[in-house]
Amino acid sequence: MSLSKPKNGMFRRFRGIRTIIDRIDEQQYREMLPKTFVPHEIPQISLFVADYIRVFPWPMTRYQEGAVLLKCRYGGEEYWYVYTMPVTKRVPMWGGRRMGYPKYIADEIFLKQENDRWIGKVIHKNRCKLFLSFSAGLDRDPRGSENDLVNENSFFLGKSINLCPPGQGPAVKTVNLEHKVKANWNPKYGMIKIEVDAGDSIDGLFEKEEKYVGMYNEFIGGINLNPQKLN
Repeated sequence: MSLSKPKNGMFRRFRGIRTIIDRIDEQQYREMLPKTFVPHEIPQISLFVADYIRVFPWPMTRYQEGAVLLKCRYGGEEYWYVYTMPVTKRVPMWGGRRMGYPKYIADEIFLKQENDRWIGKVIHKNRCKLFLSFSAGLDRDPRGSENDLVNENSFFLGKSINLCPPGQGPAVKTVNLEHKVKANWNPKYGMIKIEVDAGDSIDGLFEKEEKYVGMYNEFIGGINLNPQKLN
């Protein structure tokens, strides 16, 4: 059995909350996106917090993760550039960095249910890097890229793309998902409120006072990650 590609998949069960925003500050978006990639004609950001509950084989164990992704183009194809991806364990950090994911160990990441809400938070160096609060049920009709979210059962939305070494290059890698066991998704759609500390790198990119259409999703199945170099 390969440690990186177990027969029934490395990721067996997880849950997460996610949103997409296309009403963002275009200049800040372009400054955040590496010059290697072409800005998307509709600047977009996606944010998520996930709890990977069952992960195999050891020493991979349960861990949590947050992410900020930017929509872009490379070689004429659409991708999500992974701008940042904090995690809670060293094994998934080092494994992810080999694939170009800009992972680091955060002080705390959690995803938990509080009454009728799901709360996801990333804390590092005593700062709130990302806070997502999901409530089921839509307050309004989806707008623009939010429709991509509510028309999708999967938690994953398109292909990711990374620089390797992370954030530097020159190598460019994408990561394909290999479903080793049929995926069972259980999405719920609703509204997400977002908070980040003032002065954080994504502060000012979007309107923090607004609620955005979002997703809570649970996965049971088996997925392996298959990185591919694009240059």
